[in-house]
Amino acid sequence: SKALDLAKAVNDMFVEACQNHPARFKAFAHLPLKNPENCLREMERALDKLQLSGVCVPTNVAGESLDEERFMFFFEEANRKRTPVFMHPVSTPCDSRWRDYALHVRIGWLVESSLATYRLVASGVFDRFPDFPFIASHMGGSIYYFIDRLNRRSNDLACIRRPEEYLKRVYYDTAGPVRSYAIKCACEFAGASQVLFGTDYPYGEEDEESFVVKTLGAVDELDVSADEKEMICSGNAKRILSLG
Repeated sequence: SKALDLAKAVNDMFVEACQNHPARFKAFAHLPLKNPENCLREMERALDKLQLSGVCVPTNVAGESLDEERFMFFFEEANRKRTPVFMHPVSTPCDSRWRDYALHVRIGWLVESSLATYRLVASGVFDRFPDFPFIASHMGGSIYYFIDRLNRRSNDLACIRRPEEYLKRVYYDTAGPVRSYAIKCACEFAGASQVLFGTDYPYGEEDEESFVVKTLGAVDELDVSADEKEMICSGNAKRILSLG
């Protein structure tokens, strides 16, 4: 299929970059999630043969939520391999209020990250598959800002424990860029052990500092220990990705 061919081409390009610059790059595989057979085949090739470090998934697959039963084959395999799964937002059809001012990216993607992460929790995906590292990009949206609302118990929640307990096991990356108080919030909620350094490189503003510089400054400003800063900047990633 075209999706499989495209995933193969992208993953091969990633491998080439990693091989050309082994001290600089590790990569996550892209997969054709809509076709289980093709997805599992490429997942095996990417992780076992190409030795990529994990997989990247969107917050929705052509408008379908990741927590739908049709995608459980993927989480089952990721869980079996204990493969890091990095989730990045993509747009969905939205009403006209989101169409101006690039709001679908400025705000919509953060909402999308919060929505997708919470759906995985509430649907019980992490009860069924508890053994793989799950990384929510862009600090997971804003999901831990309103944790008491999310913890409200209702009959429609399929998860066994309070949502907060699962969300504290999620990893949150600092891509955005974000300011130091946002990173501090994630650290206070889940612990510095759950925060990963991310920059959204190469993006930035032409007349401002790059996102890399901004994020480095935000981490440097954090009122946490030197050991915790080291965890955020490199230690957590090394542990999750099994790097030396």
